[in-house]
Amino acid sequence: MQDLLKNRMVQLIALIAAAAIAMWYFGVIGKARAADKGGKPVAGVVVDNNTYPSWTGFGVDVHGSLATGTADFGAPVNLSVDGQMAGLGAFYNHQFGVLVLGADVNYDRMWGDLHSFGVDYALSIGLRVGLLPSKTTLVYARGEWIRVSGSGDSVDGWGIGGGIETKIAGTPVSLALEWMHDWFDKDKFGPSADVTADRITGRVKFDLYNKPATSLFADR
Repeated sequence: MQDLLKNRMVQLIALIAAAAIAMWYFGVIGKARAADKGGKPVAGVVVDNNTYPSWTGFGVDVHGSLATGTADFGAPVNLSVDGQMAGLGAFYNHQFGVLVLGADVNYDRMWGDLHSFGVDYALSIGLRVGLLPSKTTLVYARGEWIRVSGSGDSVDGWGIGGGIETKIAGTPVSLALEWMHDWFDKDKFGPSADVTADRITGRVKFDLYNKPATSLFADR
C-alpha cells in the first residue's frame, strides 16, 4: 500500500503541475494572443460577479483521506499501517489578485488498521498559499500542525503538501484534491525513531460567504 500511495502522490503532483500550466496558457496567454491579433482585449478576464465570486470568504468542508503511517526504528525494524480518515473542516481565504492566502482547521476520525493500531482521531490547523491559473481554479501549497490522539495519549507533528481546488460555477461548492506528508515528535518514540504519515485527501467545500469579485486580477 505504501508504494501504491507514493505512486499516487507522484501522479497527483504531475497532474497538478500539468493542469496549472494548461489552464494558465489557455486562460491567460491565449487571451493575450487574441488581443494582439485584433480580437477581444485582455480586459475580457473581468469576472461575472454573479457567476464567479471572489475567493475571499469563509466556509466549511467535508473530506475523506487514504493514509499510511510509517515508523522506522532502524533496519530491520519498521512498521507501516494503512487506514482511512473522514472528517469536517472550516476555512477562511483572502484573495490578493491572483494570489490566495488561507487558513483552516480540521477534525478527522480514523478507520481501518490505523484505528486498530490505537489511533482514534486527528486535529489539524493549516495555512496555505496558492495561485489562480484561472478564475475558478486554485493551485496551492499547504503547511499544517497536526495532533494525532488515541489509546489515552497524543503526539504532535508538522506537515507540508499541496493540492488543486476548483469552484463549480453558479454554486457555493468547490472540489479539492490534496496530498500531505507529516512527520511526528521523536520524543514519543525514541531518538532513533522516524515516524511519518502520508495521505491523499478529497474535499467538498461549501462557501458560506464570499466577497463580490471585480476581476480575476483585482479583488478590491
